[in-house]
Amino acid sequence: MATASSKTTSVPSQRQPQFAHLETRFVELMTELFQLDEAEALDFGLYRIIRRHNREVRAFLGEIVVDKETRALRGGRLAELLDTAFASIDHEAQAGDKLRLKELEKDLGLKPGMTQQQREARINQAESIPAAKGLVAEYRSCAETLGLQQTVQQDRAEVLNRLYQFFSRHYQDGDFIVERRYGKGGARYVKSTGEDTEFHWATEDMYYIKSGDIFTDFPVRLANGQRLLFTVEPESLQGTRAALKPNDKAHYELDTETKEGEVIKLSLKYLKGAQTEKQKDDIVTAAQKVGAGGTAENAADIRRWLGRFMARNQSDFFIHKRLKEALSDDLDIFIKTDVLDVDQLLAGAMQQTDLPKRAMKVARIVRDIGGHIIEFLAALEEFQKALWEKKKLVFETRYVITLDRFERHCPEWLEKNIASIVKQQRKEWAELGLGDYANAAACIRKIPGDLATAASEHYLPLPVDTRNFDAAFKWSLLDAVTAAAPLDDMLDGVAINSDNWQALNTLQDKYRGQARAIYIDPPYNTDAGPIDYKNGYRSASWMALMDDRLKLGRRLMRDDGVLCCTIDDYEQKPLGMLLERVFGENSIAGVVSIRINPSGRPKPSGFAVSHEYGFFVQNSPDSALDRLDRTDAQMKRYKETDEDGSYMWELFRKRGSNSERTARRTLYYPLYVSDAGIRVPRMTWDETNRSWVAEEKPKAGETLVFPIDDNQIERTWRYKHDDVNKKPKNFRATKDNAGVWTVYYKYRPSNSGVLPTTMWIDSKFSATEHGTGVLKKLFKQHDAFSYPKSVFAVEESLKVCGAAEDDALVIDFFAGSGTTAHAVMQMNAASDTNTRFLVVEVNKYFEAVTLPRIKKVAASLDWEGGSAKEITGSGAFVRVQALEQYDDALESLDAEFKDGNSGDLLFENAAFALRYRLNKLSRALYCGVERFSSPFGYQLKRAEGGGEAPSCEVDLVESLPYLLGMDVTRLYREPAGVVMLGRNRRSQSVAIFFRDCAAKDSAQWVADKLAQHPADRVYTNDPASLSFEGCDRFEAIEAVFALQFGRS
Repeated sequence: MATASSKTTSVPSQRQPQFAHLETRFVELMTELFQLDEAEALDFGLYRIIRRHNREVRAFLGEIVVDKETRALRGGRLAELLDTAFASIDHEAQAGDKLRLKELEKDLGLKPGMTQQQREARINQAESIPAAKGLVAEYRSCAETLGLQQTVQQDRAEVLNRLYQFFSRHYQDGDFIVERRYGKGGARYVKSTGEDTEFHWATEDMYYIKSGDIFTDFPVRLANGQRLLFTVEPESLQGTRAALKPNDKAHYELDTETKEGEVIKLSLKYLKGAQTEKQKDDIVTAAQKVGAGGTAENAADIRRWLGRFMARNQSDFFIHKRLKEALSDDLDIFIKTDVLDVDQLLAGAMQQTDLPKRAMKVARIVRDIGGHIIEFLAALEEFQKALWEKKKLVFETRYVITLDRFERHCPEWLEKNIASIVKQQRKEWAELGLGDYANAAACIRKIPGDLATAASEHYLPLPVDTRNFDAAFKWSLLDAVTAAAPLDDMLDGVAINSDNWQALNTLQDKYRGQARAIYIDPPYNTDAGPIDYKNGYRSASWMALMDDRLKLGRRLMRDDGVLCCTIDDYEQKPLGMLLERVFGENSIAGVVSIRINPSGRPKPSGFAVSHEYGFFVQNSPDSALDRLDRTDAQMKRYKETDEDGSYMWELFRKRGSNSERTARRTLYYPLYVSDAGIRVPRMTWDETNRSWVAEEKPKAGETLVFPIDDNQIERTWRYKHDDVNKKPKNFRATKDNAGVWTVYYKYRPSNSGVLPTTMWIDSKFSATEHGTGVLKKLFKQHDAFSYPKSVFAVEESLKVCGAAEDDALVIDFFAGSGTTAHAVMQMNAASDTNTRFLVVEVNKYFEAVTLPRIKKVAASLDWEGGSAKEITGSGAFVRVQALEQYDDALESLDAEFKDGNSGDLLFENAAFALRYRLNKLSRALYCGVERFSSPFGYQLKRAEGGGEAPSCEVDLVESLPYLLGMDVTRLYREPAGVVMLGRNRRSQSVAIFFRDCAAKDSAQWVADKLAQHPADRVYTNDPASLSFEGCDRFEAIEAVFALQFGRS
């Protein structure tokens, strides 16, 4: 939530002194709501955009008028509403009304000294006389008018006080968190759905948008070139944040200032209490003393960057999804329970005072003015919401493909380009720990032959990243590869660098209903690693983060899909309730306890925590958990074999639950056993006694045996009697020294494996050994990533989710170090399946850890000290993309439109005018037809932090499949444009001819391509300019990009 600056002037105040402080307090709140005093500190993102369009803000809010210690609003719509509501007639007219009232009192016989009761009796008596009725009516009207004039300042103060109470209640540091209060006591309410049990949290109607790093090091460069680094002392940060409650203030104080090389490092403490100007001055002064420059200009620059650092850590954590509705609903309840005090109204009516009328007037004005403020604030919030919900474009697409895949799909192209590939990739291969490959021959693995097979040579699975080559190489590669097979079908995975909500929202049309499994390991929000949360709303921030992402993730799942989400004790209970809220009641198939730290992590409570939880959630009743493969230890139990396979002898008598005769009476029957074998006698069923009756007696040497245990409890056999007679070789009986017979049957391992248990304690699930330990082997540095999962725990979870089936899609939108992608590739290598992965990660370690890990594992599964022991991996073909982010959109809009203070207000309604112009400008940037005259050259800003936002080219071509929901089969480039072929979600063939409109004969190129690639749906840019037969079939690419803002 943000807005812009407004002018401040000084004029004499005309308000009564006893009420001036209330108006000042209200104006200060409006100043905070609209961020009027923070224009310099908040000179970034949405704040800067609104400041460039602040004519609407000024038209609504007016100017701040200062007189000594008081403030008032003048000249805007808000001031006009206040003044109109409390307009009073001039003194001359007021004196005339007083004189006329005295005349009427004399005519009606009202004398000084009469009590109120006596005056009312006299007026009622006069009113019964027809000739005096007019005088009585005039008297009542005149008295009421004068009474209202005398209380106008009190009522104005009451309105301002009530408005202040309402808006201050819901606003906190740039965010509106509607508290749903009911009454003066601060009780809360929720909108019930009528369920017997409901789950709510404070921020459930809000998008959590703070997915990037905050409270992290903030590097900046001053105007004089000096580099500063703002950082927060971690101990004070965690302690203070844990102690803060909603509406509590926190501030920064200087801790230490040092100069390390060319960088001045300012370490700050984060403490409870309001921020003072002196504290800011101390930080600025310290920076100047260390060497930042002592001029006033340098001080202002340091202070500006300090303001940004502070603002980003406490402002704009959320965007409200329905701010106008929520605040309007709460305003109605506020008026009914706080403004209109029923007890006072009834007392006033009994005493026949003017209090009820005044209260109603105050309530009406509070609703009217409050509604206008809400409408304007909602215009700003809705604009933020539209930018947040906009499907994001692709900034960069590159492909990582191993040499063996080239050999498989386009061997001739590989032979032509292998020399340049080795030249460009040699350095990265060495950096990845894959070895030094000086030439093409070094990249080939020779496989000796034997009597059955001839010797052969194959390329090693060494990864090739198109980022290391020019655009021509990439397009040549895509042409060759997609000529051999459909592009998306060949991909082993997709890795996306993006905020996960933005990615999931962008992926909806292309991947809806495709994921067999989702595995996520979200932030646990513990003291050791809390998310970036709003002070006082730690759990609510986490719930807002998870809720929307789970909802979007579910839409990507197949009907039979299964989600696995891991968590520890801190958020385990809320997560369980949230999962059932998103997926439905009884959707949680099971909760597994996973021993991730055998020695345990000590807690203050006295326990050593050694476990975490895995929630397995079914998307629908069609979802089923898969069985797990038996371990080698389990298979060793089946020591004997016959023509039907391995088996072990197991007790034929059932034991445990549901094994007593009363549970299954038909399974209680006699067996005749002897050294020669087992048989079931001829029997008949006695329905009356519900038991089997033998029709023959045992033969000589046979013994009658029933399923009765050592405690003489009647139990049942495991199978029906017909099964025993059909395959008697599957049963045997042995006699002990006491002459007691025991019956056994051949128990075989089922082909479907074993059911997963709810307790996973195997050593392979240790996160220390098989999580951190694996990363240490993959990377030279030991601190590559904190708290990675055991790759075996993830692989086991994926198998339970059904991901081991061929061509299954696994999605992980909290990818972290890339363990899920690693587990998928490891699983494929072991089982010869083709499970695909799609992983999303926003943090900077995407390039340092996540993607390098994918490259390393594609080449080899065996690592030590950052080097591959041998290059025997399964290879991979991965699409890697970076998406536009919310902050990028804000920076791009700010750079594009800088004329916000010029021109007239477009509409009288300032809120509507602001909404109209912001929407118009944003759509001009993202949907203007002139932007798409070529598939190349369109640029947007890309926020890099520290105030840096360079222009970067957008990959329009690779953005199209997400907007159209399209699987790509063929992709190539020619001088006149790009051709993309595929199929949409309706199984229609799609052809896109994205031309360079300025290229010679581009229209003829489109006509030729249409003849070459006929399709059900065809798209090109600027189709209106085409004039050949069949051109009327074209749909405009420009219209496709309008889908960024939704199909409406």
